[in-house]
Amino acid sequence: MADSQLFCVAEERSGHCAVVDGNFLYVWGGYVEEQIFWGWHNDVHIFDTKTQTWFQPEIKGGVPPQPRAAHTCAVLGSKGYIFGGRVLQTRMNDLHYLNLDTWTWSGRITINGESPKHRSWHTLTPIADDKLFLCGGLSADNIPLSDGWIHNVTTNCWKQLTHLPKIRPRLWHTACLGKENEIMVFGGSKDDLLAL
Repeated sequence: MADSQLFCVAEERSGHCAVVDGNFLYVWGGYVEEQIFWGWHNDVHIFDTKTQTWFQPEIKGGVPPQPRAAHTCAVLGSKGYIFGGRVLQTRMNDLHYLNLDTWTWSGRITINGESPKHRSWHTLTPIADDKLFLCGGLSADNIPLSDGWIHNVTTNCWKQLTHLPKIRPRLWHTACLGKENEIMVFGGSKDDLLAL
């Protein structure tokens, strides 16, 4: 842990994303309401399930994503990907990765071809060694989405799926890959509950 700073626990936050990979729980970004740490964040905290300790890695370089909340993350190999999210009422559709071996950020990944709409509160699920599946969320126009996209991390291309099973538009849901390579989407809401 020479390359990290030990913490008792990561600050309380909301709108962050978290993903488990091996013995580590990675927590990225989010919104903190405390007086000292108030605002939108782009920091990384890691919980080691073996030692039961939190630590914050020393980021060695690259351009990190803009601070945000309501984004999503996924780990493929040695890279932790971040997509979309929001700051105030601005939604994003940018993709970044953090190399988990070198602790360097990629900067915004240049996409070849079309990209998904700007969104928040969506899911990003690894479905193959080189592919991520994006589902749903809330658009920049505050409209719940039901679309699905696959991103190929080798070619940096997004492809919208046109033959998805009909699902209700949703945000605040979860998704995972099943044993037979099916994607299971759980729960969520079809409304922007913050607008109520």
